[in-house]
Parts: sequence; C-alpha cells; structure tokens
Amino acid sequence: MPALGRRASARPNSQVAAGLALMPARPGVYLMRDERGRVIYIGRSGNLRARIRSYWGPLGGRRRLVRMRERVVWVEPVILASEHEAAFLERHLLHLRRPVYNRALGGQESWIWLRLATSPAAPGLAVVHEPEVGEGEILFGPYLGGSDARLAAAALLRLYPVAYTMARPDSSAREMGRLRGVGPEDRQALLERIQVVLDREPAAVAAALGGLAVLRDEAALGERYEDAGIRQQQLQAIDWVTQPQGIAAPAGPDLRASAIGREGGATVQVTFEIRSGSFRDRHTAVLDPGVPDPVAAADAHWTMLAQANADLMARLVAAGAVGEGLGRLTGR
Repeated sequence: MPALGRRASARPNSQVAAGLALMPARPGVYLMRDERGRVIYIGRSGNLRARIRSYWGPLGGRRRLVRMRERVVWVEPVILASEHEAAFLERHLLHLRRPVYNRALGGQESWIWLRLATSPAAPGLAVVHEPEVGEGEILFGPYLGGSDARLAAAALLRLYPVAYTMARPDSSAREMGRLRGVGPEDRQALLERIQVVLDREPAAVAAALGGLAVLRDEAALGERYEDAGIRQQQLQAIDWVTQPQGIAAPAGPDLRASAIGREGGATVQVTFEIRSGSFRDRHTAVLDPGVPDPVAAADAHWTMLAQANADLMARLVAAGAVGEGLGRLTGR
C-alpha cells in the first residue's frame, strides 16, 4: 500500500480519467460510484473540476479517503447554478443515501431565513428558523448555514443602519442614528437598499460587497485586524446569501424540466423533477439518436440546468466515463 503522506497520489482508472478530463469548472455536486454503481461518497464544490481531481492527488494521510478512492469506478457530476444551491442538493442526497464514506450524513445544516421588518416602530433584519411573516414583514431565503445568515444580517445592518430609523427612538437609538448619520426620514430608503441586495439585484449586491471591502481595508490600515477579519467574513456571507438558489423553497410549483444532450453518437436525456418548489429527483437516460428534443419547460432556471447536465452527461457517455448506476439521482 502506498504511503499516506504528501506523496499518496493515485492513477485513476480509464473510466475515471476520462471523466476527470471533461469535468467543468462549475459549481455542483459529485457522487463517487463503485463497480456496482452504488454511491459511496457525495460532495459539493464551487469548482467541480478542481475538487474532483484533488482526490487523485496527495490526500495528506487521510486514510478514509484513500480507501474510498480505491473503490471509485466512476464519478457522476451534477451541475448547479451556485455552490449554495449545491449545498442544498448535497444535504438532500446525504439524507437519502447515507454513503458509507461520508462522515456527516445530512441534516447538519438547517434551513434559515432572513426577515425584514418594515414597521416604523421597529424596523430591522433578523435571522429566523421558520418561514413565518407578520404584517409589514418580508421573508428572504431559505439559506443553509445559520452563521453565514447572521453575518450577512449584521453586515447589511452595518451598511444600512435601518434599526436606528424608528419613528420614536429612545436616547440610545437617537445617538447611534446621529453617529451613523441616519434618522426616521431615511427609513424607507434603507429598507429598499437591504431588500434589493437580498433580492440579488446585481448592482445592489456589488455595492454592498464594495462597501464591506472599504470597511475591511480601512480596518486593516488602522491595524484593527480582528475587525478586518470580521468584515472579510461578512463579505463572504453576503456572497453566500446572494448566490443563485432555486433548488429549495418553502413553497412553489410542481414541474418537470427536460433536455437532451448529443455528443459523438451519444444521446442523453436529463429530467429534473421539482415538487412544491424544491428538488425531488433527477432522471438520466441514454436514448436512441433520433429522439426529438423535448418542449422547454416554463421555468428558465431548471431548463438551463437540465440542458447543462444533459450536454455534460452526453460527453461523459461518449467518452466511456459512465458506468453502472446511471438513472435516477435519488433512486436506491
């Protein structure tokens, strides 16, 4: 057996090697499959190509991954719109499949929402664990990761201090508002600025990230390194909560989105099934070359993902990089 230190690399088999050559540098989930097609490991990444290839490089003495790697016959990728979206699918699949080489088997991260209160009496932004709203409240999410949601909320309230614009502030809130240069007359504008960021409006997101970068750099120049580190964490949290995320929702439509990919004589159809706004399953099938393309679904997000995955799977099938287990993503 090879050493398990920095030199513990491995040469992938021909099927894995063919797949590694075709993996895109895009966000998604990957499933490691053994010779019987069973899923033995599930992971996610913002860059599928780099992450999957890393398993066949030095593993730094991680014996569990070395043993897992020896059993991998092929790797199944699922392209998604963002790493945040991939986090939801990874959680869903870990809960269903419970692969033998995953230590965390789903349910480790909870669904989190941000609730924007617009009431003149108590405007603000809070992290909540249930998708419940009252009069004058707006809900955003869901997100995965309570710490990121809290950091994002704190960052937005630092940039847009709407909490100090209440109609009847006490002396403390009045003084904080004075220091931040805001008052009740600024309430609506600040609420709108928070809302457009959480609605993922590109210019608003860029402005928020830029504002945090300025605060981070000012802290670093002033040798307030702990403060600079917090601003950097908040920057990353804003990026997390504003990434595209259409794979999980508290409520939404039922739909099916299908697409066909064609490559080198291989014709592959990928269909996503969505129930009540959330991912339920993905079906992959190798078809006869003459099959017509399906009619596009009404949902552009899922149609785009179905096409990207169908094109990738067709390339993998044509290259001989797919083995047993192709079919339903969530099927046993």
